[in-house]
Parts: sequence; structure tokens; C-alpha cells
Amino acid sequence: MLPWKQPSSSPGAVESRARRMTAGQRFYFVEEDGPVALALAPSLLKPDLAYDRLELGVYSRLRSYPGGRFLGLQKHIQRTDLSQRLVAIPHRLDHDELRRSIQKATDDYESEATFVRFDLLSHPARAFGTESTTLICITPFTPVPSEYLAEGVGVLFSDLVRDTPLAKRAAFVQERGGYSSGGQDAYERLLISPEQTILECSSSNFFGLIGGRLRCTGEGALLGVTQRFCILLAQELGLTIDERGVNLAELEQLEEAFLTSSSRGVVPIVRIQGRTIANGRPGPWTERLRRAYDDFAEREAKLAWPF
Repeated sequence: MLPWKQPSSSPGAVESRARRMTAGQRFYFVEEDGPVALALAPSLLKPDLAYDRLELGVYSRLRSYPGGRFLGLQKHIQRTDLSQRLVAIPHRLDHDELRRSIQKATDDYESEATFVRFDLLSHPARAFGTESTTLICITPFTPVPSEYLAEGVGVLFSDLVRDTPLAKRAAFVQERGGYSSGGQDAYERLLISPEQTILECSSSNFFGLIGGRLRCTGEGALLGVTQRFCILLAQELGLTIDERGVNLAELEQLEEAFLTSSSRGVVPIVRIQGRTIANGRPGPWTERLRRAYDDFAEREAKLAWPF
């Protein structure tokens, strides 16, 4: 007997049983008539266990803002389309169905803000009784701790490698599982190229300020949606962008560093592998950019649907 309950698929409705699930994650399959909630048995209430039963493909993750709004959702969808092509998944996302389902599921969650992950599976989720290849997972939004933003975080090296750097593969989430956050001093893990250049963090993009120029990796790393927004904002603030990335031999020259992600925004980095950056405090450019991004997100976030 499978540890799941087959949901009803009444047209246009998110199943009310989703409200009886735990206060944590909720899963929905995108069907032609809208999102259908998956009522998991207790043995699968941890998200990773549910994903383990699926044939994973590519995904994206972002947060919602008050009013059920999203920043850059279309860019997330377009990056998922690119990922789908790069890993040769034979089917594509239906953009309108996905947008309608995300909006409905988010509104049903009845929270000021959430994390939303959507997956394009490599094969239909038949283990859960559906032919759907698109999965949505909604979890409560948890902000970056205020002390992390005020004091900065530390990041560490890793031996993680993306086999297809421009594709956001869901399997990479499992691969980086052993490098989960160790708190403020081990907040993220860095991916390093064979040439000893910092490519990105395991779930975010890396920026470093050297000689008044903002350095980020332009090739060989996953293109971040928030990364692109922050590049534009940094240019508006007067910074010059340099896409050479930061080599490990240049760590002593770092004046500031920070990471960016759609779920966390801008987070200052003050230590790399235990080595303190500059005076060990978040730098002025990082703070300006963090405030500029937060203002931009609140101003520009839009409903997923209508689009």
C-alpha cells in the first residue's frame, strides 16, 4: 500500500484537505484544472522524503511578498526552460498553468510570505497517482536572522561541482545536502573552479568588491535571478561590474563580500574559510545594495496571476 492518499481533482479548486496538513510544507501537482493538493502520509511529511519518490528534473525557488506577489517569477520560469533544454527533459512547463497554480496555492496558504519551489520532473509522478510533471511546494517564509544581516556571515569551501553549470538540477539539492548551513559561521559553501576562482555558493551567488569594482562570476556558474537584479542596482548606485570572479589568491584584497538569492536577498559575508574580510563587518556598499534590493523587491513584486 502506497503511503499517500489520492486527491480529488475538482475543476479549479485547491483541495481543502491541504489545510489539514502540517503547518509546514504543502505539495501541489499542476493539473489542467489547476493545482491539486497532495495529502502526504505522516511517513512522508519531511520534504526530502517526498522528493525521493519522484524522478527529479529541474527546479527554481523564490519567496512571495505580502499580497501573494513575486519578484522576477518570469525570469525563474525562463531559467527553468533553459535548464529543461540543457538536461534534455522532453516536456516543458506550461507557463500559464504554472502561474495560475502558484497564485492559487499561495493564496490558499494564507500567509503574508512564503517560500515557493516549483519542479519540472523528468517523468510523470505516477508514484503519487498522477501524470503531472510539475510540482509546487510551499513552505513558511523564514527571514534571514537580523543578527546575520547586522554582523555578516561566514562561508566555507566545498568540493561541490555542478555537472551542468547553467542548469538548476533538482538532484543538486540532494548532492549538497551534506553541506547544510552550520549557522552564522558556516552559512554557505563555496563552489571553486579548477583555476581556484569562486564560482558561486551552493544555493546562492557570490559577489566580492576589490579596488572599487564589484566582481562576480559571469561564466561557469548558475545565473541567479537576484544576481542579475543586483548587478543592475549596483550599476545604478555607481559601481563597476567585473565578471572575472574572485580568485582565492585575491582573498586578502577583498574589501567587501556578499551573497544573493531569491529567497534571502542580499546577505553580507565577513569571513571566508575563517579568514576575516577587511574589518570583519558588513561594508557600506553591501548595505546600500541590500537596502536598494529590498526597496526594489517591495516595489516591483507582482502577482503570479493574472499576468
